[in-house]
Amino acid sequence: MRSSAASLPDNELQVLEARRLLPELRDTAESLQRYLAELESVLAKPSFDAAALTSVRLKLAGLRLTRGPLVVRVHDLLSGNVGEREDRLLAELRDSHLRLLKAATAHTARWSLAAIEEDWEEYRAQTRNLMRSWITKANHEQRLIIPLVQMIARQG
Repeated sequence: MRSSAASLPDNELQVLEARRLLPELRDTAESLQRYLAELESVLAKPSFDAAALTSVRLKLAGLRLTRGPLVVRVHDLLSGNVGEREDRLLAELRDSHLRLLKAATAHTARWSLAAIEEDWEEYRAQTRNLMRSWITKANHEQRLIIPLVQMIARQG
């Protein structure tokens, strides 16, 4: 009987990691959808609600912090376990994740609460553009990554 994951062969470790990643990937995707819906409800208000916006911005920032390591874990799991085409797509997704993370960080830095209050309409427009990018990327990730991780999880 094996007592630790360190004594498992690489392929069994990969299966275990894939099985751990699947619920995390689903939870993260669900959280992103929920937080973006919450953000849209805040943006739909005719006037700026600092408390509501701050709350959802903090949730999204926390999600960005957890998604980064998750992206790395998925990349590590899938590297060498997928075909050349999928490997290229994964590299593109990783690069787009970094670009979007930079864009979100710049957006948050530019839009202080005072700046938002000063130009609520422009903030709403720019935030919705950023949200569309996140949604597109998240949907693309789900279509590509989940089936690949499931494939590895079923190998055990």
